[in-house]
Amino acid sequence: MFHKITLLFQSAGQNDMSVTRKLSEFIADLKLDHFPDEAVQRASEAILDCTGVALAGTREPCSVKVADWVRETGGNSDSGVPAFGFRTAPPGSALIWGTAAHALDYDDVMNSLTGHPSVTLVPVIYCLGRKYGASGRQALEAFLTGLEVEGKLGRAVSLPQYAAGWHATATVGSLGAAAAASKLMGLDAGQIQMALGIAASMAGGLRQNFGTMTKPLHAGMAARNGVSAAMLAARGFTADEDILEARFGFANVFCGPGKFDLNPVAEGLGKSWEALTPGITIKKYPCCALTHRAVDAILKIREENGLPAEQVDSIVCRIDKQGVEVLIHSRPRTGLEGKFSMQYCAAAALIEGNLGMDQFYDAAVTNPKAQDLLKRVAVEVLAESNMRAQSAVVEIKDRNGRLYSCRIEKPKGHPENPLAWQELVHKYRGCAGIILPPAVVNKTEEYLGDIKNLKSLDPLLDLIEMPDVRSKG
Repeated sequence: MFHKITLLFQSAGQNDMSVTRKLSEFIADLKLDHFPDEAVQRASEAILDCTGVALAGTREPCSVKVADWVRETGGNSDSGVPAFGFRTAPPGSALIWGTAAHALDYDDVMNSLTGHPSVTLVPVIYCLGRKYGASGRQALEAFLTGLEVEGKLGRAVSLPQYAAGWHATATVGSLGAAAAASKLMGLDAGQIQMALGIAASMAGGLRQNFGTMTKPLHAGMAARNGVSAAMLAARGFTADEDILEARFGFANVFCGPGKFDLNPVAEGLGKSWEALTPGITIKKYPCCALTHRAVDAILKIREENGLPAEQVDSIVCRIDKQGVEVLIHSRPRTGLEGKFSMQYCAAAALIEGNLGMDQFYDAAVTNPKAQDLLKRVAVEVLAESNMRAQSAVVEIKDRNGRLYSCRIEKPKGHPENPLAWQELVHKYRGCAGIILPPAVVNKTEEYLGDIKNLKSLDPLLDLIEMPDVRSKG
């Protein structure tokens, strides 16, 4: 199948095309049947996970505020929203879905994107699925298409963008969402080219806002940008034809001239699949993924040695440079800041023997026991730091001078150390069950577990958009 899809994009005249045009034709021609079964299965798992995390995220203040704002600003009622009991226009729905999905920072990540893929793609499927009569196959096709765009474009630009302070989930994610929306709407290559150009001008998102309500808003913005761009393109709205490579286009402006390489987009389309290489990491803990290796190491030391937090004198977490730069809250005072604090995550993991949603309420972060221990956590850059191949080494010294050490390279949930299906289902039930009644959780799990065979998304949407379900919590 790789051979078939690759040949499709090596036709006569292909080398004369702009990168933006190549990508647009790739998006237009891509079909679900082009993807290996394993890639389709990984997409199904990601949609299940993101849906549960989004439902749980609807209780977060940032989601409530965004939903209230969308309700106030109005719009037509083509799309539902997760658990808030009203309908609105697709861009507003996408904004709410994306914000809620990223509110807990419990959503998946992908190495090639250097960000969070599903929170920009699943909202597109749900906000447009009913309007365009999408089946489960079409939902998977749109998701996997958007994932390809985010991964291939991420390989080209995400690291220099990230270094400059941009959040790739918001920047690259806007174009991935535009691709997914265009696919679901059945746009042709020319319209997709315009949608990418429009979305590129909408893209934004600053890393300085990590640890605030605005970080989850980034995902909502990206989803909304993609939907808005595709809907405008469908109406004949225009943008620059070469937005990826142009002098003042997406790569040059967000990365800086000469700091990017578009070859992964120009030459890599159809040669590998992002769902498999590098694959999607589904999170075990509701905090920044750059803490997870160290957290796994701490929990392993704790379990194997029966080490209570009261006996710990000091903790040293050696992590990659990217982690040190992203985990900016060394003395967190809120749950959101705690998600971006290696010091807090290390302390909470050692105290609780776990990191769940309960550990990221404001009261948990400001608990004196956690605040005392986190002051004894040092964070250092690992000597062999690598932005793409990350690892963590943790050393814990107890009050008797004994030293415990552990190194983790593939945290639980990583594609090479994945959560089992039952672990995914357990996470989904825990998240969705915060919002939905048990019978509804079971039914939505059934639909999502067999999404490829759904003739329509409507029965699923009827359940996850049902009025006032958040009152259960």
